[in-house]
Amino acid sequence: MNKFINEKLMPPMMKFLNTKAVTAIKNGMLYPIPFIIIGAIFLILANFPQQNVADWISQIGWAPIF
Repeated sequence: MNKFINEKLMPPMMKFLNTKAVTAIKNGMLYPIPFIIIGAIFLILANFPQQNVADWISQIGWAPIF
């Protein structure tokens, strides 16, 4: 089975994946991921689901930052 996949399926797949359009789409989705993760962390901290933690964040003065 692996021999069939490596000999018959992989060459056309790799030819398709190495085209400029697919590479541009891949890079366009890959580069903003760190910014999306950091933004998600800030959103979670700004709207923390547990009230006691949200109160603690506002007591120590971090609420305006988020």
